[in-house]
Amino acid sequence: FFGGDPVEVPYTLSDMAADAIGLVDALDCEVVDAVGVSMGGMIVQTMAIEHPGRLRSVVSIMSTTGGPGVGLPTETALEQLLMEPPDNREEYIESSVGAKVWSSQRYFDPQRAREKAAANFDR
Repeated sequence: FFGGDPVEVPYTLSDMAADAIGLVDALDCEVVDAVGVSMGGMIVQTMAIEHPGRLRSVVSIMSTTGGPGVGLPTETALEQLLMEPPDNREEYIESSVGAKVWSSQRYFDPQRAREKAAANFDR
């Protein structure tokens, strides 16, 4: 699942970064502040590496460098992320407490998680 052999891809992060720089050019901007979320974070990191003079700042949110061993989920988090949600309302609500594995440990509120899960299940 993670850490397998590299694969050939037809459209690379470098291609995506070049496309983003193309957009910057089309907008007649010389230097920009770039923000990317998830894969977009990897794209803005690539933009910063390959086109450093074009970015004033970079914000990479919920992203990774792509390096092996960086940003991998724990076994517990991966299990929680990949599990099928229960069909039963009570089990669904209780399973929401598992979100603690990727939430702020300090501020996670199990009761609030249960309330949100109940509302999601009921809608």
